[in-house]
Amino acid sequence: MALDIAELTKQLQAKQQQLTATQQQLTEERQKTQSALVSYEAANASALAELQTHRKAAETFLATSAAVG
Repeated sequence: MALDIAELTKQLQAKQQQLTATQQQLTEERQKTQSALVSYEAANASALAELQTHRKAAETFLATSAAVG
């Protein structure tokens, strides 16, 4: 009986260590994912701003061409 309890305690400690390691890995992965999302959102906002600038330039060019033509 005492041996069984000792073995179960040992197994429980091993599982707790596994759980702690898994939780730490999950936290790290969550942080990486959050960083990637922030980076993606910044790149997306930058691309949108650039696209709007090009659109405005094209509209201006077309308006000028139509006025001259």
